[in-house]
Amino acid sequence: MLDTCLSQTKAIMKIEMKVTNRLLYVLTVPLLLASAVNAQQKSDRERAGLLGMVKTVVSAYTFVDEENGKESAPHSIQTIAYNRNGKKIKETPLEGCDACSIVKTTNDTEGRVIEEAYYRDGKEESLFLRIGYTLDHAGKRIGADYHDASGHLYRKWKYTYEYDSRGNWIKQMASMYDSKFFDGKTKFVLREVYYRTIKYY
Repeated sequence: MLDTCLSQTKAIMKIEMKVTNRLLYVLTVPLLLASAVNAQQKSDRERAGLLGMVKTVVSAYTFVDEENGKESAPHSIQTIAYNRNGKKIKETPLEGCDACSIVKTTNDTEGRVIEEAYYRDGKEESLFLRIGYTLDHAGKRIGADYHDASGHLYRKWKYTYEYDSRGNWIKQMASMYDSKFFDGKTKFVLREVYYRTIKYY
């Protein structure tokens, strides 16, 4: 009698588990599909996290001297242009990275880049850097972890911002924390500053 009860209990538990899994599937799949559709419906400008009728974004950066904290002369990076519908119509090549290229990016369900893989000379067998990004609720990068080809974490970055009147960032302060200082005592040190000149329609 006891064996029969145990068998019936196990059978009921299996059925309940199947029902639960099925319910989770029914509830989850539409949400995933809706996220994918929303990501596809967003314009290039929206996927870039830009607010308002942005026309062009011109980026440049400076290095910060570790000793005196002064910034170097600005180095241009890239110019991106959008039409009124938010479609990207111009994108100049990234400057300052002639010996490498991004050959693989990983996006989240909103279409935002959360990982980049860098390869020397664009060859897939020569991976030398993988960067994982931490995003805030608005999709803006607030942190980055740098891993070498073997997966070893050797550098961390933290990003803080200043904004224009439309809510788009125009200055990004990048602070670095190198692996040789992973002692829990050394703080992030400001090393680079990125500037964006944004024009609107």
